[in-house]
Amino acid sequence: MELSVGFFHLKRNTELVDSVCASLIEGKYWAVLGPRFFGKAAFLRQIEDRLQNEPGLKCLFVNLRKYAALNRHEYYQQMYKDITGELSIEPVDIPRITTRGIFEDVLNKMPSRLILLFSGIESLNEDLARELLLNLRRFYDQRNLNSSFRNLGAVVSGSVNLQRLSRGQGSPFNIAELIFIKPLSEEETLKFIETLGKGFLSIDKKKYLYRLTRGHPYLIEAILNLMVEDGVDGAVDAIISMGIDTPCFETIVKNLERSRETFRTFKEIIFNKQPKLSDASLPTEPEITGLFIVNENYTYEILNEIFARFLDTYLDNQKLADLFLLHGDWHSAKQYYLNKGKQWSIKEQTVRM
Repeated sequence: MELSVGFFHLKRNTELVDSVCASLIEGKYWAVLGPRFFGKAAFLRQIEDRLQNEPGLKCLFVNLRKYAALNRHEYYQQMYKDITGELSIEPVDIPRITTRGIFEDVLNKMPSRLILLFSGIESLNEDLARELLLNLRRFYDQRNLNSSFRNLGAVVSGSVNLQRLSRGQGSPFNIAELIFIKPLSEEETLKFIETLGKGFLSIDKKKYLYRLTRGHPYLIEAILNLMVEDGVDGAVDAIISMGIDTPCFETIVKNLERSRETFRTFKEIIFNKQPKLSDASLPTEPEITGLFIVNENYTYEILNEIFARFLDTYLDNQKLADLFLLHGDWHSAKQYYLNKGKQWSIKEQTVRM
């Protein structure tokens, strides 16, 4: 099953939480995909709250971001210590400890069903992320060979690397059901503004906020928090002036640097092309970065005017040329190195709503 749900529905849809929890108890695995700051961790916390009093079951939230700065050995040791500590299991000295060794030891000692909720897999390097998902896959495939493996259910949340590792025939985690978190619709945006205590804003101002953000929950909340006498536009200017000190802008730059498919889509847009999807049925890597949205013609657009303005401000010719070099496009890099004045604009090509 593949579900595509808006952020607001993830926060309030108890039926969805109940459905996922029921399937986890049966031993199903889930992948929750979406951009950063779209509520994936909050959704996992809802599952944890729902399952914490379930008889004969232990539910454990694992924040993978806390292991991001550790080397491989430190990562194994700290994760084993944390999980055994949280589950009140006596740790043992495991020679040449690995992810598989950690979970085999824990599962063999668990008298009850275990649900693991892994948040932020994109914070791990690709090798450790793949290893974690491969071992979850092995436990899933070997449930009939080892009864303790049948007691495991898991949810993994992430963005670009989880999309790569959970979709397609040879992907290690393609046994997982998929939830894809999309931006808010206009109706969801109006409701979200109410939940943030800003329901007193006029309907026109709320709709204007939606047009500017196109339903990006982090931007909506950030703008509302900064609004003073200058109103929405003043708050937007303040956010853009922060540059990559604004977390969602920093994420955009990192995705342009690390994701070849995302940068290729961006390049086609600034060269005034219309990159089109070959398969619109599944969320794509550029969509999951949160920088792009797919329109009714199945072509990509920059998600909103705020992102377009940030890119216009931040990416001068030097930075753009460096991005081309990073992705091996020497010809385009040379063009932008030689241009003294900026000759391109994302904002001008952003579709106005």
